Amino acid sequence: MPALLSPSEALQRGFELAPAGAAVDNPQVESAQRRYGVPLGDYGLLLPRDQICEVTEGIPDCRLPNTPCWFAGVVNQRGNMVPVFDVAAMLDASINAAPESRSWVLIVATRDAAVGLKSGTLPETLQIAEGDRLDYNPAAHSRLYRFVTATFNCDDRLWLEWDMDGFFTAVGESLSTA
Repeated sequence: MPALLSPSEALQRGFELAPAGAAVDNPQVESAQRRYGVPLGDYGLLLPRDQICEVTEGIPDCRLPNTPCWFAGVVNQRGNMVPVFDVAAMLDASINAAPESRSWVLIVATRDAAVGLKSGTLPETLQIAEGDRLDYNPAAHSRLYRFVTATFNCDDRLWLEWDMDGFFTAVGESLSTA
C-alpha cells in the first residue's frame, strides 16, 4: 500500500483527468436520475423532484368528523396546518404491511401549499433512466389516471410520475362540492 500524502502535498499535487472521449461502460447509468417514490402495492408514486419533502415518523393525526376514510386528518408543521391523505386507501391499493409497522407522514412542499401523504414505509430511492420510460399509462384507478404524466418500470415495479398539485386540487374541489 502506498504511503499517504500529507495535506499540503496532496493540495499541490496535480490531478489526472480521463480523456474527453473516454468510453462509458453503460451510458444508460450516466443518464439515470435519483428519484424518490412511495410504493403502493404493485406500483408506486414518484415524489416531485422540484419540491421539498419532509419525512416524519409517528405524527399523531387529527381526524376530522364526517370526512372520507382516506382523509387521515391534519398535522401541525411548525405552525402550519397540513392536510394528510392516505393515498393507498384513496386508490384502493393493496399493500402488505404488518399491523405493527410504523406510520410515516411525507410532507411535500412548504407552508400553504403543503400536503401530507400517510405511508407505512419510507420512500424508496430509485435510479430511473429515460430507457425505463413506458409508452403507455397503466394506471387503472379513475381518480389517478388523468394526473399520470409518465410511467417507468424500475426495480420490478411500475413507478408513476404524477401531477400531485393537480391531483390534490381536484380532490379538494370534489370535497368542497360534496
